[in-house]
Amino acid sequence: MIKLKVIADTLITSNADIMLDSTFESKEALSAYAVHPLRRDIGERLVKPFVSDRSCIDYEI
Repeated sequence: MIKLKVIADTLITSNADIMLDSTFESKEALSAYAVHPLRRDIGERLVKPFVSDRSCIDYEI
């Protein structure tokens, strides 16, 4: 991961409370991050219990 930005200051018209905007060096780096044990553990313990819905968009710059 070369950049991480958390956006929580949303407009009233938003349909979400928070956004995680991350940039990776390559598609391969994103794939490695997605299955990394530490990321998965943190997601399961500290994120998932507090999330009711999730959306994801991956795109190439």
